[in-house]
Amino acid sequence: MISAEDSYTFVERAYDLGASDYITRPFDARVVCRRVSNTLMLYAKQKRLVQMVAEQVYEKEKVSNTMISILSHIVEFRNNESGLHVVHIRTITELLLRRLRKKTDRYPLTEADISLISTASALHDIGKINIPEQILNKPGRLTKEEFDIIKTHSAVGEHMLRQIPFNQNEPLVKVAREICRWHHERWDGRGYPDGLKGDEIPISAQVVSLADVYDALTSERCYKAAFDHETALNMIVNGECGAFNPLLLECLMDGADQIKQAMQETEEEKQKDAEQSQRQEANRLSREVLQEEGLLAGREKQGSARKHRENAPKTSE
Repeated sequence: MISAEDSYTFVERAYDLGASDYITRPFDARVVCRRVSNTLMLYAKQKRLVQMVAEQVYEKEKVSNTMISILSHIVEFRNNESGLHVVHIRTITELLLRRLRKKTDRYPLTEADISLISTASALHDIGKINIPEQILNKPGRLTKEEFDIIKTHSAVGEHMLRQIPFNQNEPLVKVAREICRWHHERWDGRGYPDGLKGDEIPISAQVVSLADVYDALTSERCYKAAFDHETALNMIVNGECGAFNPLLLECLMDGADQIKQAMQETEEEKQKDAEQSQRQEANRLSREVLQEEGLLAGREKQGSARKHRENAPKTSE
């Protein structure tokens, strides 16, 4: 800002209103140019610094999310699940939390909270790594003794996270412990392992619990076929899978179409990845066969010669 006013009150007021510099008249044009240039350079350096910090934070979160996904997929691998269970849980959890935040201020959820809970949801079944595979993958109905063993996975998962010798006070670890231990609790107190009731259950565990039940119903398992979207919703709302927070049930029904679309998109993406992998594998095998038969080099030479003829300038007749 350039002004003839040189009173400290005016100068201070200009800075308070957002001026980056204050120049009084009369002034030297060369000095003004240099000060403008320095201001622009300082702004550019600050912008680069902010970008560098943002990139470092993003990379750190990306690495953390990748490690969590790897760990959770290891558990899924033992459980013979599709590999999409963790992706589905995270997606549904995030959608339900956003719906819940719009519907009520009963649970003060910030963007950071939503991101944290969604990320931690990937670890909800980590305790299953301690369950024998013959029970996890049993195609028939479990006995009472086998089901009692399955139910230990929630407490085991929380115990595993509590035994980590570092970062126990990190928000991600705290939320992951809540989800691991209490994602099988029910609103009416008939869940496990502690029989918590209502909002005694942390909202993180409540949301992941509902997401887990929906995905379990709509996914094929070794012991059952998949239910369609509408059937799964009816079963949940009718209480066939236990009691849930009424507000969360409203969020589920309000966002039913969005959830269905999100699940279809992840299935389609997986199918595309599988088809691409099959094409790459087919091409690799084809090249190996041609190399073994000594035909690949000849074909490559023919292709190169044909391309050369096509690119050669044409002469008029």
